[in-house]
Amino acid sequence: MISASAILGPLGCDPQVIGGSCPDPRDPDVHYISRVPECPGLDFDCSPGQEPFIDECGCGCIGPEAPACPDPRDPAVHYVSRDPRECELIDFACSPPQEYFGGACGCGCIGPEAPACPDPRDPAVHYVSHDPRECELIDFACSPPQEYFGGACGCGCIDPEAPACPDPRDPAVHYVSHDPRECELIDFACSPPQEYFGGACGCGCIDPEAPACPDPRDPAVHYVSHDPRECELIDFACSPPQEYFGGACGCGCIDPGAPACPDPESYPPVRYVSHDPEECHLIDFRCSPSETQFSDECGCGCIGTEPSACPDPTDPAVHYKSLDPNKCSMWFFACEVGQTIFNPEGCGCGCLDPEHPLAHAR
Repeated sequence: MISASAILGPLGCDPQVIGGSCPDPRDPDVHYISRVPECPGLDFDCSPGQEPFIDECGCGCIGPEAPACPDPRDPAVHYVSRDPRECELIDFACSPPQEYFGGACGCGCIGPEAPACPDPRDPAVHYVSHDPRECELIDFACSPPQEYFGGACGCGCIDPEAPACPDPRDPAVHYVSHDPRECELIDFACSPPQEYFGGACGCGCIDPEAPACPDPRDPAVHYVSHDPRECELIDFACSPPQEYFGGACGCGCIDPGAPACPDPESYPPVRYVSHDPEECHLIDFRCSPSETQFSDECGCGCIGTEPSACPDPTDPAVHYKSLDPNKCSMWFFACEVGQTIFNPEGCGCGCLDPEHPLAHAR
């Protein structure tokens, strides 16, 4: 329906017309082509559903604009015809998942193209038939490890992807032969710790991954030699508590890790007298009855217990034997090597791993 404003419009809408009524250009259904009166020499057509006007106001079309047509440049748009009359006579179907479109723009299909068919020129592709209807009647099986394929392309078998072969440029890879058939006839062994490989790629040996070497920049690492052959000839010993290391990296000694010392900030009942183990040998000190004396590589001092603070049973370094103080007073139990017995009043009893602060109590 054409709006009243489109037909009547405001008086004097065009300065060239005195007292006339022009289609209102502000109306979205009014489409001026020219404001020249009568549009002399101008030939134009309106879209279906629109009505032309030519008068003293100019010329143009009145009515809703035709819908936007599917863009033929879009790869998902496939026109069969641009002629709506021809589309009425054409019988065609769109391939799923494409969808049909038609109307004033023409007709065709919108959607992704049908999947690409396996390339018959590919030596890994073996067609039994290119006719989908014939494929429905054929009974065949693919030889393992081939895989079946079928559909609009036809049917057949596809070889699996070729395996990734050990890279012959890798210095750790040593091919004996690249011919699988020859590999079946060859008898060879890999030198330990090399590992055998074989298959469609050929056969040979692969060196093990190089071990991670102790970092010579680490002050705890002391190399005697970086040459494994020289290490076989050298006779040396590491000073306790250092530990020996050797192998493809060379040989030398590694200092032990620093001990986990009681921390007064995280555990207030710890009271150091000295952090120097040598000085501790010269100091004579005593702890209060509620504290326990300690003296080790961390230094020396006293460790008390926090009021009503029992070792946390959820702490993985705490291993309770019993939470019943009465049973603990009658039991005899032993802890594993390195662990320390605990039996604080009212808490129960058990064993502490070396990293627990109370494990330094002596």
